Amino acid sequence: MRQVFKNVGPFLDVPAPDVMTNSQHMLWMLDEYETLAGGHYPGFITGKPVGMGGSFGRTEATGFGVMFCVREAVKRLGREMRG
Repeated sequence: MRQVFKNVGPFLDVPAPDVMTNSQHMLWMLDEYETLAGGHYPGFITGKPVGMGGSFGRTEATGFGVMFCVREAVKRLGREMRG
């Protein structure tokens, strides 16, 4: 966080979880950001635990997005999804 602090923020670039990260990692990043910024910024990062302001369904969100894209691509190709 110390390396990217000047390039991220709630109104600049909001980090989100990626491969091999989870809500605990995101909470650690939020905590360090708030320490460096000297304030409370819950909108700084996504993927937080629900009890800390995170969203229900965040874990599944990326997979759902992939499936929506696949479904639309299959429709445009004039094919059907079965099985």
